[in-house]
Amino acid sequence: MRNRLLSGYLIGTGVLAVIAVLAPSLIVIGFFLGILPGILLQLAPSAFLYGVVFALLQHALTSTSLRPPIRNTAALLATPLFFWLLPQPGLWRAEALLNNTFRPDITPPAESPVQLSGHVLIEDPSAASRCGALCAAILSTPGVTAVTVQSPPAAKRKKPATTFRFVPASDPGEPVTPSAFGFEKVGRDVLGGSRALEAQWNLRLAKGIKLIASVQQPPPPPTDFVLELREEQLQPDAPTSRWSLLPGKGKLSVATIRDRGQRVLLRRQAAALAAPAAPLLSEFTGSPENGQLGWRTRVFSYPPSSPRPSSASLNLDTLALAHTNVARGVDQDAAIRQARSELAAALADPSRPPGDPGLLLANAWMGSFQGRGDMMSIEDAALVERIVLDPRISKAQGLRSAVAAMGRRESERLRRPAEARLLRDPKAAEEWVSALRQLPRGAFAVQTPEEKTILSNPAFSRYAPAVIERQADRGKDALPDLLRLLEEHATADPGKNGYAYASQAIDAVRRALQELGPTAAPILPKVEELFQRHDRLRRARDMDWDATLVAMGMSPERASKPASMSGSNGRYARAVEARARRRQQRGARIE
Repeated sequence: MRNRLLSGYLIGTGVLAVIAVLAPSLIVIGFFLGILPGILLQLAPSAFLYGVVFALLQHALTSTSLRPPIRNTAALLATPLFFWLLPQPGLWRAEALLNNTFRPDITPPAESPVQLSGHVLIEDPSAASRCGALCAAILSTPGVTAVTVQSPPAAKRKKPATTFRFVPASDPGEPVTPSAFGFEKVGRDVLGGSRALEAQWNLRLAKGIKLIASVQQPPPPPTDFVLELREEQLQPDAPTSRWSLLPGKGKLSVATIRDRGQRVLLRRQAAALAAPAAPLLSEFTGSPENGQLGWRTRVFSYPPSSPRPSSASLNLDTLALAHTNVARGVDQDAAIRQARSELAAALADPSRPPGDPGLLLANAWMGSFQGRGDMMSIEDAALVERIVLDPRISKAQGLRSAVAAMGRRESERLRRPAEARLLRDPKAAEEWVSALRQLPRGAFAVQTPEEKTILSNPAFSRYAPAVIERQADRGKDALPDLLRLLEEHATADPGKNGYAYASQAIDAVRRALQELGPTAAPILPKVEELFQRHDRLRRARDMDWDATLVAMGMSPERASKPASMSGSNGRYARAVEARARRRQQRGARIE
């Protein structure tokens, strides 16, 4: 009887073990089916091996004089002991390897941080060939003349060393822009800090210098300080199988700061190494797509907080901030004030070319108004208007923040300059006109001459969805224009790669009609007729369009449920009606 039970146990767990090993993704399905099936399938390999060892021990004890109950008890106790002892050599080896890897950490006194100066070399696998936040912050540190960024000597993917330095603007060489502008002050607004850092950077460039990058051939030039981050495997030749009883490859990170004489001024180390845990148990790890089944592991780490080998990492940015004199951000308010002053001077000087550092301050200054909560002064609003009028400034990322901070009267002054930009260069001015969407309700109640020209030609209007949408401010007077625009962009040839612009113009008409709601009822039959006649409109029709037509007065039962959408036509009609009602509750335009 007992042998039959044991045989059944071994057969059952053996089958489950084969399934788990060959198709570990089924374990995930088991967890979704109620957790218990997943746990049983995950533990099947170890359950089978425990049963095999128990059976072998039981068989070996049959030659002794022990009675069957004692033999069974001895085998039952010896089995978990065996699986507890089996991984011990690997655990001892992992702990010894980790303990023997480290040299003492070195930390400079808090009152005497490392004073970076001269030429600084950064060896960081993640920063090779680009000037990131650390590079920019070091370049901003008084006494530093150049920063070279390169891959560590042992890096798998080596990139050439690149040296960044400031030179007079008249020197040869193309100017470059860092990928980040330095470190922000702790505890301040992140976006504001970034803008202040960018403003400070451009203020520096406005003084007649530029940042250039030169690729250095090995060996790298002599440097005064080296900041190095080295990451490598503790055991490159370790087995990769998760069923091995030996420790894995592990990870070691070492960060150092050395001076010209190679004296180590700072050393930080982090490592983690995994080995099969005691007692041996099978475990599924990873994602459903690429998960693995293997032995449950124990992680040895330094510092002890690392939960897995891949997390044994260090950060040169953090160490430099804590233990060197690297520049730690700027006085944001002062930087923004200086940026405004230099920007105003650049706008007033017609000899400044596009790309002048003073003109490049425009977006950092306009963007600094985001999140302030106070209204922009009349003088600042006038400066924003000058920015919009000036064709030398091509980027408008900060304009939305500026418009949101302007009063109604001041913000409406931007309308005609932005529209005039679009008439000069439609595609390039799209971003400037897009910011007009934020102007106060009613700002577009009377058409400007520029607006009439834009709306009369699809070559202009396709780049002005904000202007199309805001025609709802005109009430019923806008209906002829909206109907004409809808048909024009449903039929006009947008040219190569221009269908996206036609689609955004069509959607802008929809948003305007949605705002007008019942006011647009007189043109509902003609709009429906256009949908029947033009394939481009039929493809664009979705729940948003149906909700807009219902808001204009169409019966919800006439809503056209897309074939790809599940559910009944009645359910779709009710959903469309609810969406139309929600949007009408936000407030309709006045006729």
